[in-house]
Amino acid sequence: MQAGLQAVVVGQQLMEQLMEQLMELLPQTLSLGVGEAPPTVVIGCFRSRDSEAPGHSHRVH
Repeated sequence: MQAGLQAVVVGQQLMEQLMEQLMELLPQTLSLGVGEAPPTVVIGCFRSRDSEAPGHSHRVH
């Protein structure tokens, strides 16, 4: 039980780090041009986050 909880916490921390990096990279990517960025990666990140935690996709840090 404890290990399962720990895995969830670690997963959430990893996802938040990923999202922070994404938010930092997003303006740079947009300024380069959307054609150069793989949009499926961005969409996949948001989709996996939404399916994991419904209602928390627009969480404010």
